[in-house]
Amino acid sequence: MARVTVVKSARKDQGNCESCGYAILVGASYQWVQVDRFSRRRARHLACPTWRESELTSNEKRSTLLAAQEDARDAVGDAESIEDLKSILDTFADAVREVGQMYSDSADAMEEGFGHSTEKSEEQREKGDELENAASDVETAKDDMPDDEPAVWMIRDLDGNDVASFDSEEAANERLAELEADPENDGADYEVECDEEGSDLEDAREKAMEAIDAVEA
Repeated sequence: MARVTVVKSARKDQGNCESCGYAILVGASYQWVQVDRFSRRRARHLACPTWRESELTSNEKRSTLLAAQEDARDAVGDAESIEDLKSILDTFADAVREVGQMYSDSADAMEEGFGHSTEKSEEQREKGDELENAASDVETAKDDMPDDEPAVWMIRDLDGNDVASFDSEEAANERLAELEADPENDGADYEVECDEEGSDLEDAREKAMEAIDAVEA
């Protein structure tokens, strides 16, 4: 993995920042990286986002898998339902399996070229098998997640009688405000209560992240 170097003050202009596009001028703080000795040196302002892990390796298969993990983690953070999380894990499992196939294909090509297996081809095949198993583990984590079940919010009078039910606290409170503002309900008292807990999205989000992080690139 290439190391990112930080320079507090540039001694000469460094060209344009590959993140924001503006020039990195003399005296500016910047960061630079060179993935390998054959690649060009890349620079960004220190205030701009640094490179993701997938951008710091010259190994195509490793880079592809790391990028899939990064995309999946970002998507998990934005997921609004457990069904969203299941879809994200499905997509990630497919990506893991594809990279595993890339390793297996490399092993096949090496063995075809040499006419026999080699230590390197065996390493590639072992990694391919490992990722195939990892993809299955991700799918298992998805299948273990519950279906989406919204919480049920009730409006009740003070005698405990149900007045109306809603699938969000916000909707229940809006209706409560309407009831309390209605002159026909003068003197009537109501309250909002959660009658049934819905599926725990945050718990499912944590489990999805664990499944993604468990895959070793």
